[in-house]
Amino acid sequence: MLISAKYLTLPASRTASLKHVCLYDGERLVFDFKCKIDLLEPTFCAYVDVSAFIGKELRMTVSPHMDCTPNFVNDMDILDLYKESLRPQVHFTVKNGWNNDPNGLIYANGVYHMFYQYNPAAPEWENMHWGHAVSTDLVHWEEKDIALFPDEYGTMYSGSAFTDTENATGLGKDAMLLFYTAAGSNNKLSAGKRFTQCLAYSTDGGCTFTKYASNPIIPHIEMQNRDPKVVYATEINKYVMAIYLAYHRYELFTSDNLTDWKHYDYVTFETDAECPDLFPLECEGERLWVLMGALDCYKICRFTDTGIEIVNEEKRLTHLRMSYAAQSFSGIPDGRIVRIAWHIAGIPARNFTSQMGFPTEMHLKKENGTYHLHSLPVKETGLLYENTEKAKDITLNEALALKTGKKPVHLKLCAKYVEGKRLTVNLLGTPVLCDMAANEIRCKNARLPLSLNKDKLELEIISDRCSVEIFADGGRYCAAVASIADHNLPRITLEANEALTVDYLECHTLKSIHE
Repeated sequence: MLISAKYLTLPASRTASLKHVCLYDGERLVFDFKCKIDLLEPTFCAYVDVSAFIGKELRMTVSPHMDCTPNFVNDMDILDLYKESLRPQVHFTVKNGWNNDPNGLIYANGVYHMFYQYNPAAPEWENMHWGHAVSTDLVHWEEKDIALFPDEYGTMYSGSAFTDTENATGLGKDAMLLFYTAAGSNNKLSAGKRFTQCLAYSTDGGCTFTKYASNPIIPHIEMQNRDPKVVYATEINKYVMAIYLAYHRYELFTSDNLTDWKHYDYVTFETDAECPDLFPLECEGERLWVLMGALDCYKICRFTDTGIEIVNEEKRLTHLRMSYAAQSFSGIPDGRIVRIAWHIAGIPARNFTSQMGFPTEMHLKKENGTYHLHSLPVKETGLLYENTEKAKDITLNEALALKTGKKPVHLKLCAKYVEGKRLTVNLLGTPVLCDMAANEIRCKNARLPLSLNKDKLELEIISDRCSVEIFADGGRYCAAVASIADHNLPRITLEANEALTVDYLECHTLKSIHE
């Protein structure tokens, strides 16, 4: 068949069995992927980017065998794109297919780049590519072409991005570097190979990427070692890479040129694994480092010439597994640390199933000799504000209702902390109970602390069509909850079990990021 357009399209469904599709140039395998092809009762169309082969005649096989004739198109034709009933309105989602972990979050030349794990062939995990989206304001995103495709080293697992401002690699000043795991043996092209750490780079601002000729830059160490996070540590004048090894263990490496790496130290978490994030924060005039795992357990660290020094016992920022594998942006010029997570719970939509968490800004505070990480929605949230209601010094003797329509909501409130009292915030059918008897917030299957010092009830919530994100005690405790908004109840209600004083309340309905 002649590859005549950008996308190879196949009818598919979630209920069909998985088929293995292979493309051959003569006898040489050049690309393979898995897809639940369904010729009889398809529910979505798989759009697989084969633009690298346009103009070539390739042979396609399907295993198990079935008579299947693909079509080729240059554009996705998705019914009611971004207007689907379950499409989140203020969270990033891919047009079609599956996404999970954010990868390579980086700010360069006025643009935020977000790469992510991506399966173009179905709204299910498989065929890991690196998808790519860009934004100029952190809230409105434009999906771009795929950045990294599976190859003979494996499929493209998670990693990070870094701007080579010093041309340490020799690949070009300000080259955009993508550090990723090649997941060997996850596609037919890489059969028999193991997981390694690799590098790709762009010299055109992230439009196109070239894989480094001397990959892998770190060979296989053990098990499924993966997820490289790269930063520059001024304290030791070295580039530092953190990778996940196995169980709860991470290894750190250092480099002078971003391509040759040597062992620096090991770090073990008690309850976390995968997808390390590493970033600096200032606290009381000192620059410290935060090392986190995929479940948002964190350690506060210092870099020394002999290894990493842990200065704080392990703590948890995010409660409930819904929020996963968050990564921080590199290169934000004002020094802010902004992170985005993947929301692991699936959305029961036809052709997509995942969303990214809302971007949050990180802060570090020290209290009674202990460091606490805080996370709150970025200030750019205000760009989405539509209708706003504000009030101060409210005494809740009966339920208070705020009309929101079907819109997403950003809610902020602060109330008196009175032990034994309970405040319930109901957002379009999803109740968030703030229990001052148990010092706990409960929302569906999420439980998280309410206040460290029990001095005030401080709450911030972002509610969208398929999720509720909770930030308590100034962002010290966080959780994301999977919940589909009930538009039969287009309002927020606040109700207390006894009279309760609310010091201030802000309720902002949010415009869709797709408008």
